[in-house]
Formats: sequence, C-alpha cells, structure tokens
Amino acid sequence: MLEASSNIVGSQQSFFATLLSQSGGSGDLDQTRKIHSRIVDSGYSKDKFLLNLIIQAYGKCGSVGDAHRVFSAIDHPNLFSWNIMIQAYARNGHLDEACNLFDRSHSPDPVAWNEMITAYANLGEMEEVKRLFDRVPEKSEITWTVMITAYARNGHLNEARTVFDAMPIEKKTIVSWTAMLQGYTQNSRIDQAFDFFQTFPAHNVVSITAMVSALASHGRGDEAEMLPTPSSSASIKVTYTTLLSCCDDLGDGEEIHACVVRDGIEWDVAMSTALVRCYGRCGNPEKAVAVFENFSGNKDVGLWTAMILCFDQNQKITEAIPGDGTAWFSSKQLYIGCSSPGIVELFKVWV
Repeated sequence: MLEASSNIVGSQQSFFATLLSQSGGSGDLDQTRKIHSRIVDSGYSKDKFLLNLIIQAYGKCGSVGDAHRVFSAIDHPNLFSWNIMIQAYARNGHLDEACNLFDRSHSPDPVAWNEMITAYANLGEMEEVKRLFDRVPEKSEITWTVMITAYARNGHLNEARTVFDAMPIEKKTIVSWTAMLQGYTQNSRIDQAFDFFQTFPAHNVVSITAMVSALASHGRGDEAEMLPTPSSSASIKVTYTTLLSCCDDLGDGEEIHACVVRDGIEWDVAMSTALVRCYGRCGNPEKAVAVFENFSGNKDVGLWTAMILCFDQNQKITEAIPGDGTAWFSSKQLYIGCSSPGIVELFKVWV
C-alpha cells in the first residue's frame, strides 16, 4: 500500500510537471496560473521540485513578478531555484534584478554564468559579456560555446574565432564546432564557412544541414549536393524531434511531417509525441488524433499526456471523456497506457 501511494505521488508530480512544461513552452500565463492553483489545492504547496518548475513556467510566460513570488516563498531555495529565477529575470530583460540575484547566489554555477553572458549578448553589450566570461572560474565546454555564439550573433566573427581557437582541445565538441560554423553561415560568410566545414573532425546532421542550407540559399546547390549525407537514423530522428518541438506553425509542422513520411523514417515515441504536441499547439487536434492512433509502438506516459493536453488546449476535452461515459479513450485505456494510477486520478480531477 505504501509503495502504491508513493507511485501515485510520483505520478501526480510527473503529470503536473508535464502540464507546466506545456503551458510554459506555449507562453500561456492564464493556464500556468490555473496549474499553479491546482498544485497548491492538491497539497503540493511546499514541493520544491514543482515550485521550481512553476518559477520556470512563469519565466517563460514573461511574468517575472509571479516567478519571484514563488521563489521568495521557497524555504531554502536550491541551486536549481536560483538558476531558474536568474534565468527568468535575464530572459525577460530584467538585467538589474538578474545581476542582483546572481551576486546574492554567492557561488553561481556554470548555468547561471551562461545565462548572464547570453542576456548581455542579446543586448549587444559585448564588453560586459567579455568581462563576465573572463570571470568564470571554471569554463565548461558549454560556456566556451555560449561565448562563441554571443560574438557570432553580434557580428564579431574574428572574436568568435579567437575564442574557438583558444578553447582547450579536450572541450571542443561537435556542438562548439557547429556553433562556429553557424556563426559564419548566419553572417553570410559562406566561403569561410565552407573552409571551416572541411576541417571538422566529424560531422552530424546539424552541421551538414547548416552547410547545405547556406550553400543552397546562396545559389551553390551543386556544392551542397557533394556534401556527405547523415547516415545515422538516430541522429535524423533527434533532429526531426527537435524541429517539431520548436514548431508552432501548422504549415511548417505539416511540412516536417511530410518529410518524415517521404524519407521513410520509422516513427518512434519521441517523434510522435513531438508531432502530437505540435498539432495541438497549432489548433489541429484531428491530425494529432491520427498521429496518436497510427503510432504502432508502445504509447508511454508522455504520448498519452500530449494527447490529453491537445484536447484540453483545443477545448475538446469532452471528446476524450464524454458525458455518457463512453470515451475516445477510456479511463481504463488511459490507465493501461500510462501504467500509472496517479495520472488517471489526477486526470479525473483536472477535467
């Protein structure tokens, strides 16, 4: 019984976490406030894990006031609490507050340093960016890459390349190589990009796609066709999943969907979940249902939850649980699909 109770609590936390991720990702402040209220009413007002996610969701919705109120109410905020509050301020242009919190955090970790560097870079304040970078006690590969990107996005390609060249060889990853490549392509330095591309120790689908796109957009399609083609289906699936997760335009979502079908790529649960969420965000629950029903693999908690949220987002929750008790999917099916009674119970309360 104790184990079952623990499973229910964990399931409820996971479900609320998914809801917050969805509302924060879509910037829906009203929905985030409703979820926050439901979390409090469900007895989780002191749950640090969920409170941190609430702060993060409010930050993504642009409501730093709400985020700060939640942060201030946490007893003994942990490192993640500090980081996401700094992130909320920084990403919404409240740099004075971000700096104040950053200084109060005593020993900021790499995540906080990276957030501050990115925030100042977004405002074009490159002197402050360099000052911060020079102060970072232990620069991770991510910090180096953030600095390369900061310079490149502000058109300082020589400085970006200087940072890349100074980066310790053991910290150079395909991510940092690709960041430098994209710096060249985004600033229309195609020849330099191509020369740099040739020096890559290894390629992935992102680097190849960036180079192909740059060449093609500058009328150099013949050269683009000569580039290597990604051979790893896993890499391709990750790329498509990422594209769908970022997509909030129905036409773009349909185009990505069509590309996957055209290329004969087998749908995995992550891709299917991303596509269901994409269609939900874009207001087309019918296509989301088709994706859900056509997926032949094991439907995990994430995919079921994405489908529920799609109905809820599009005011069609009664199609999931109609008044007469018959259901597009029944509570029993939801239970079987999720293997988690807590989500079933929470779903009943939610709707």
